Amino acid sequence: MRADGSDQHKILAGPADGTVFSSPVWSPDGRWIAYNKYRYGAYTNEAWIELFNLERRASTKLSLSPDWSGVSSGWLMDD
Repeated sequence: MRADGSDQHKILAGPADGTVFSSPVWSPDGRWIAYNKYRYGAYTNEAWIELFNLERRASTKLSLSPDWSGVSSGWLMDD
């Protein structure tokens, strides 16, 4: 959306399997969003960081760990 709240549109929708999104952060150039995803199960939990490319409308899973609950994402500066 624009800074005044106009021109809103959905970027991602959550899957029906109970996966949860959290801690979204925009890349400095505005072309990517990084976020954490969690899936809690009866016997196992999964957590991973994903990148979503706004131009290609595609996501990439970066890492996977059952111990990442509560971790947030962020972008590092160049250099």
